[in-house]
Amino acid sequence: MPLAKSEQLVGGAQWAAWQIDEPEEWYLAALPGIAADEPPFEALKGRRRLERLASRHLLWQLLGDEPYAGVYKNDKGSLYCSGGRPCVSVSHSAGYAAAIRGDVPVGIDIQVWAPKIERLAVKFMREEELASLSAPHHFAHLHVYWGAKEALYKAYGLGGIDFRANLIVEPFMYDEKGGAFEG
Repeated sequence: MPLAKSEQLVGGAQWAAWQIDEPEEWYLAALPGIAADEPPFEALKGRRRLERLASRHLLWQLLGDEPYAGVYKNDKGSLYCSGGRPCVSVSHSAGYAAAIRGDVPVGIDIQVWAPKIERLAVKFMREEELASLSAPHHFAHLHVYWGAKEALYKAYGLGGIDFRANLIVEPFMYDEKGGAFEG
């Protein structure tokens, strides 16, 4: 079980990342009935299907003794839990899956760093956010902003918002060791 990282956050939320090394059959055996989780699951193929299975397995690990049943997608594609259960979010990319659970709406995002973020920055970042980018870590700083906005979008869960106009991340100094900021 390649749990890459797990961390308890201030406020009680818990997140974890999983390195995807197992074959699809391993996840299907570990999560009976996973295909019922989301109707489009059967249409997924290859890497995307494996990433979906791994993210759901990780979510199941975070939920502990609570049954996995009761995790659904709303009409905007956001995950939610029924019956007052913890709020959840998942993400997957390039051989990793991540999940978070909390008592308030939560969001999580992982991604492969890609040069196209330079072109897209003006579409998702406000002027003050762009002005805060640190020169030596410009590329990484952009990705942290994107990940923060993606997580905010998932926590909001209702869709229909503009990343640039409606998702505001207070400017912060990038630190490769980690840190905190407000959004």
